[in-house]
Amino acid sequence: MSRPDRLLTIIMLAAVGASIYAAALRWRAEMPNRTVAVIVDWQEVEVLAAAAGVTMPRALARLRAAGATDVALAEQHLSELVASGEVTVLSPAAAGLEDESAAVGAPAAVGAPTVVLSAYDIATADRVRAYLAAKLPPLAGQAGALSAVGAPAAVGAPTAVGAPTAVGALSPLLIPCRASQPYLETVGLGWPVERPSVAADAGLGVVARMDNYPGARPKAITFMAAQAAAAGAHLVIFSRDQVLGYPGLVGETAQVLQAAGLDYGSVELAGQLGDYGLGRALDGAVIRVHSIAEGEMTTLSPPVAVARYVRAVRERNIRACYVRLFLAPRERLMQFNEHYLSALARGLRLAGYGTGGPQSAHRPSPFPPVGVPLWAVMLMVAGAVAAAVFALGRVIPLSERWSYLLLILGVAAGAGLFKPAPYTLRAEGALLAAIAFPAIGLIAVARGARAAVGAPTAVGAPTGRADPAAGALAARAAAWLLGACVISLGGGLVAAGLLSERLYMSKVLQFTGVKLALAAPLLAVGLVWTLDLYSRGRWPAYRSRVQDNFRRVWNRPVYVWEALVAAVLVAAAAVMIMRSGNQPAVEVSGLELRAREMLEQVLLARPRTKEFLIGHPALMLAVAMALRGRTRWVLLLLLLGAVGQASLVNTFCHLHTPLLISLVRTANGLWLGLAIGSLVVWVWDRLRGAGAETCQQ
Repeated sequence: MSRPDRLLTIIMLAAVGASIYAAALRWRAEMPNRTVAVIVDWQEVEVLAAAAGVTMPRALARLRAAGATDVALAEQHLSELVASGEVTVLSPAAAGLEDESAAVGAPAAVGAPTVVLSAYDIATADRVRAYLAAKLPPLAGQAGALSAVGAPAAVGAPTAVGAPTAVGALSPLLIPCRASQPYLETVGLGWPVERPSVAADAGLGVVARMDNYPGARPKAITFMAAQAAAAGAHLVIFSRDQVLGYPGLVGETAQVLQAAGLDYGSVELAGQLGDYGLGRALDGAVIRVHSIAEGEMTTLSPPVAVARYVRAVRERNIRACYVRLFLAPRERLMQFNEHYLSALARGLRLAGYGTGGPQSAHRPSPFPPVGVPLWAVMLMVAGAVAAAVFALGRVIPLSERWSYLLLILGVAAGAGLFKPAPYTLRAEGALLAAIAFPAIGLIAVARGARAAVGAPTAVGAPTGRADPAAGALAARAAAWLLGACVISLGGGLVAAGLLSERLYMSKVLQFTGVKLALAAPLLAVGLVWTLDLYSRGRWPAYRSRVQDNFRRVWNRPVYVWEALVAAVLVAAAAVMIMRSGNQPAVEVSGLELRAREMLEQVLLARPRTKEFLIGHPALMLAVAMALRGRTRWVLLLLLLGAVGQASLVNTFCHLHTPLLISLVRTANGLWLGLAIGSLVVWVWDRLRGAGAETCQQ
């Protein structure tokens, strides 16, 4: 090993050590945070209570006893209040508020009400009036507001809803509004004041659901947060497809939530507009929420739904389950949903998580900052750069001067990015580590396979080496696989260490290089094997050899079967890349989903199919074939083996997956891959030996 290689190796090992320290800090942030909220929806509970013939307080108490911890209160809208008979929409004339001047044909007074809301009771009228006063924008022309007898209201009267201040001038049940009825329908009007106390009496906490609406202002956002806090809410989950304040006031929403002591619940896969901006403004201090769409509930059974919620908590840092109830007709509907919630609470406990509630000392909370120190970040960046230089030195001849120069330039570029763009530095360093580390191991395996069959262009028999038995052959192939996996694991740890921040753990930020990190090792292995890209000799000899190999490959005739195999491989690679990432473009088949569920039931963390069933066995078989002097399918198997190594690194790049789950998943993939690969090598070698004996006879 040359002096630059020794230095690069030392830096890579130091980077892995720094990543282990970062992993310990992340572990310390993850492990104590194991309380999960189980939230039911007030409106769904109302339907369930009516269907079961029980009162709402009784239904809430029974669901609390079954495992629910919170109830979500959504803002009512005008149409709901009208449908329930709590509010009636009147014209100004029907309410007796028509301007006297309009009666003789003159234009209506400036600021005259467009519609008048008539409430059924004082409490509803006061609530609706307060919400409209806070949410509707102030209008000019205050002197034109009308009283019950047609006289203009006093200057300075409330302008949001037009209610005069003169005692007895207007019925307390009438609420004049200068906004049209369609616009009023977009404005949330809060919830009945008794609902939080009913929830508290049942032992349930409150989760506030709020709507964004056109014309939202900082005053309205502050008012809504104050109302949620007054109701005893600890968590806010926004309704519909936008967060409150989107697009221009998301920063104000973050400040108001923090000032009111409210946590933001980010619903995964919901695609709410403004979710990313609010998460960034909160510096990742969010609670991840999982829910099942209402349409899906008709096709799921309780065990499947429970497994889905538990999996989300265990594998994706979900800390609030927004549980949809089963409301389809069936006997004993209340008991059915009680058993459902009990099964969910039991599943969470078996997975090592507790459920918090108003009486609990622990409530779901955002992850604390990890706080990886600067020296560790820069050391890991230097390790990623060193790995890239080391990998480059395996495929092209690099002088000592060039090796040192590339290392210095890479580290200097990283140091220059730390102040102006720290998250860009972390993301690019993680991507470099995710590509370079597995490339080192795969290039070493490919180079060893080339050496095992003799000359670079050899396609024939063994070169006189001892012919090990099938068991010994499998053991040697397993050793090569373990070596490659250790190097890839180092890359995964470095990438994870660089991304160990709360923004990534809460999935506000995501590792965007997943697809590139999967594709790059395949491309590297293909080029290295095909063109014999090994840094042997000096530049003139190296260049001549690569050019000759390129011309040989370019001018080589392609058989039909080779074209078909290549087409299948390209299609498979495209599907793999589209299925990768946080939101894959290709859905997983039902058969594979059932297989995954079986593995989850047996193992703590399901290993990745790309590793234990494809990549690891393929890499072992490639090594075995090379050791036997067979090169016909080695390139194909090396490419499949590269998939397994890239997948291993990719496992650690999903920071919303707990570190323990990633480690167990990798270990499960490795031992299963070793077992399957050893069996495949043994069977192949036995069949090869039997075929050779038949030919000799």
